[in-house]
Amino acid sequence: MSIGPLAKLCQSRSQRRSQRANACLQGLLGLRSNNISKRLLGSYKNFKLLIPAGNPLLDLEILPQHDAHDGIDPLRHTYNALLLLDTGDIEHLNKTKIPGFKKSLIELIRIAMLYHDIGKLEGPFDTNHPEKSAKIARDILKDPSISGVGELNDKELDFALLLIKSHDLLGDLSKDYYSGKTNNAEGLFKIRTVFEKYMPKSLTLEQLFLIHTVIAKADIGSIPGLKKVRNGLNRVTELFLQLINNSHLISLNKISMTNYASEAQTPLTDEMRRLNRFTPSLVTLIQQQNNTREIRLIFSQDSLEYQTEFGGIEYYDGRFIARSFRRAGIKNIKLKSFLSNAEINALKDILRSAENGEIAPLMVKRLGGLSVIDRIEEIAAKEEKEQSIPGFYKHYTNLENFTRITQNNQIDAQPHSKNGEVREGIYLTGLSLSPKEAADIIFIANPEYQDRSTHVIAFDILDPELDARIEKTGIEFFIEKELNLNDRRIRVRYSGENPMQFAA
Repeated sequence: MSIGPLAKLCQSRSQRRSQRANACLQGLLGLRSNNISKRLLGSYKNFKLLIPAGNPLLDLEILPQHDAHDGIDPLRHTYNALLLLDTGDIEHLNKTKIPGFKKSLIELIRIAMLYHDIGKLEGPFDTNHPEKSAKIARDILKDPSISGVGELNDKELDFALLLIKSHDLLGDLSKDYYSGKTNNAEGLFKIRTVFEKYMPKSLTLEQLFLIHTVIAKADIGSIPGLKKVRNGLNRVTELFLQLINNSHLISLNKISMTNYASEAQTPLTDEMRRLNRFTPSLVTLIQQQNNTREIRLIFSQDSLEYQTEFGGIEYYDGRFIARSFRRAGIKNIKLKSFLSNAEINALKDILRSAENGEIAPLMVKRLGGLSVIDRIEEIAAKEEKEQSIPGFYKHYTNLENFTRITQNNQIDAQPHSKNGEVREGIYLTGLSLSPKEAADIIFIANPEYQDRSTHVIAFDILDPELDARIEKTGIEFFIEKELNLNDRRIRVRYSGENPMQFAA
């Protein structure tokens, strides 16, 4: 059937709830064109006419949604997502022969998009709706007279259901990555865990990720209130594709966070090079607006916000600068107006120092002598306590010890001499430090330990009883036992070369 007659049939009200209308929906989803344009799919009203009577999709129309949807119900959101679903970047995958598949990959992707939010019938605000969508969709897709998409064999059904079940994964990763909750290695680990375990072996991890990216772009793009996530999605996608390409597709049962850390160094370095360009661009912006606007720099653990009387712009690339200021006890600074070239250069120096990881005492002293600062707002002790992350620990070490730790998956207790007393155990800290910071602050500039900060193992302790055994004195933590990284009470978040060194 050609596209012209198909479009005409799809928009024909006389075919409502008929067998031909059902076949029309199946034909639309099976088109080999990159997307289903409004010309083909028709208006939202006509789209509803294509859904077979008794199909639970129709019940989505009356449901409320989160404010981000701006009043759009789940069924209209589904219609908008189908219109935005552009499979041009993965059209070549249609040539991939997957054993047991009769339908094309693109058709299965469109089927998954059609039913991706059906789980909202059991709760429109349920964050677990992807899992519920897969369960409900399974029953619907087994009945071609109700589904409107034709017959699916078991392998096609499993593939479509997995896409439905995981359709929020990349959006969630984008949010977590840009909030600092997920690092490169952990993000790739999540992708592997979801995809490599269930997807057809005929596809590579990169191909599977591309498929999911197409779904995420359409889903997020059709939600008006997710503009920030939408703007960051392309950058996160590019980064994770670089990580995937560098991972050499090691099998999941052999993978560890250490593997990811070592293999992801090239893209991580590229990211840090991009971060290093942040200070010059920020100074240029300040220089351009300093004579006409009041400028304030606001610091959080996850970003630097550039604020004027007209509003603020949040920069995740400024997170290293922001964290250094926060370690210095500084919440935000207000800059003086009409700065001279000498003052601009002084500001550039202090921002670069912060980006390089210089912390509290030096920062406070240098800021006190700068004429570019009009006002400093310090972090209250209560707020500093509230913003801490309990149970998050870092163990800094050198390459030799790091290799031994990763081979044994264990940080061994070692004898340490301090204040005339020898204790056996492990030293930890809660701070994210560059090698120079760790050498100066943790190892007290002791030449014997000058190389003990090139690598880091960062982890959560999930068991309160184990956590309580750690002695905490300021920034110095100590536990009198070995730590097995395979222990279920411990969750490794990063293991590898100290990423903070690339900020210099």
